[in-house]
Amino acid sequence: MKISKVSKGMSLFELLIIIALFLVVTSIAGQGLFVTIKGSSKSKTTTKVKQDANYVVSILERSVHSASAFVTSTNSSISFRDEVGNPVSFSCIVASSGLNGAITQNTTSLISSSSKVDICTVSCQPAGGFQTCSLNLTLSQTGDDTGLRAEEKARISITTQVRFRN
Repeated sequence: MKISKVSKGMSLFELLIIIALFLVVTSIAGQGLFVTIKGSSKSKTTTKVKQDANYVVSILERSVHSASAFVTSTNSSISFRDEVGNPVSFSCIVASSGLNGAITQNTTSLISSSSKVDICTVSCQPAGGFQTCSLNLTLSQTGDDTGLRAEEKARISITTQVRFRN
């Protein structure tokens, strides 16, 4: 009498190997998805901060270039008259103790609530017979970024100079 061995399923060992392989593949796929989502979020934040910085620079350049008369300058503000003689002031307030800071032209804010002002100096000085204004600007994302690594933080720095046309 012969006993026949008929396989009707998997052994416990085979089942454990399949489960282990499934877990490894799932964790690798999960990490890839997590990195992709995180990168997309950083990209959106960086885009918003960069748009704010570019907007500030374009407004300052356009306003200063077409100004008819220079009035005053401090380390954080400049005042001048536009092409029709209306007074214009451009000022910076650096972020401090929970406040995001502001960059304004007259009373209008030039940055969105998703950006905060880390560094902002604006000054005007005569240079070679022309009045030249300099802007040194660093914006970063708002919110609590203490838990983020350096490569995850959105931060944009811009330095520019523009001359009064008149």
